[in-house]
Amino acid sequence: MAARILRSDDLIREKRFAEARSLLDEVLAIEPNNARALYGMAQVVTQTPSAAELDSKAEENDKIQMQHDRLERAIKLYRRAIENASKDSERWLIQWSHVFLGRIFDFQEFRADAIAEIRKAIELGAFPNGAYKEALEGKQRPYGQR
Repeated sequence: MAARILRSDDLIREKRFAEARSLLDEVLAIEPNNARALYGMAQVVTQTPSAAELDSKAEENDKIQMQHDRLERAIKLYRRAIENASKDSERWLIQWSHVFLGRIFDFQEFRADAIAEIRKAIELGAFPNGAYKEALEGKQRPYGQR
């Protein structure tokens, strides 16, 4: 399982989301509460628009609904990753999940929800491989704004 997760991490960094999804599906079929796999799947879902979202002939409202549904799925995956992560060895995953949740909420223009997630990330403090700096930046301004 660990090898599949590490490989999926590489594929996500390379933006090869379909291949990463396949590996993560395999892991989650065997270990449905694997925090690393849930986190990876949340990243894949966030970064992979559906065919309907990309269809130039699709109705705009349909595209918006599909995007909303996809982001809601990512939110649920990040929340499950947080719930199942080790508070000791996977603090980085918990912190990054809160930051990514904040970014999704900012994108959806739910700033209060974004701030709530960002505060949770900041409360975890600074540590190696964490997202403390990103959380502080997210508190200063909505994600995507300069």
